[in-house]
Amino acid sequence: MAELKVTTNGQAQTHQIPGIPSRLQVSRSGRMVSWTVFVSGDSYNTAGFSTRTGILDTTTNEVRKSVEDIPLTINGSRYYAPDLNFWGVTFASDDTTFYATAASQNKRT
Repeated sequence: MAELKVTTNGQAQTHQIPGIPSRLQVSRSGRMVSWTVFVSGDSYNTAGFSTRTGILDTTTNEVRKSVEDIPLTINGSRYYAPDLNFWGVTFASDDTTFYATAASQNKRT
């Protein structure tokens, strides 16, 4: 378990996130924060570890501990697979759109 500590407008926020931290991204405005951690124990992964990527909106204090529950769209179509794994979030300038690297069936998208 790791701690994510963010201070916005003088207000400190601390959030517990599972796993070993790997990446952290902050949107240009500073409103949105994402992290990627290494975790183990996913049933589809026999290699030993996978990742979890979460997002924090520092304005509303809303935390999404895993983006895996956000519908993934590839080339305009909804995609789902039990081995879907995300990392590497990049925020668009509007703070409501983000892009992430995803992998499934040994392919990256």
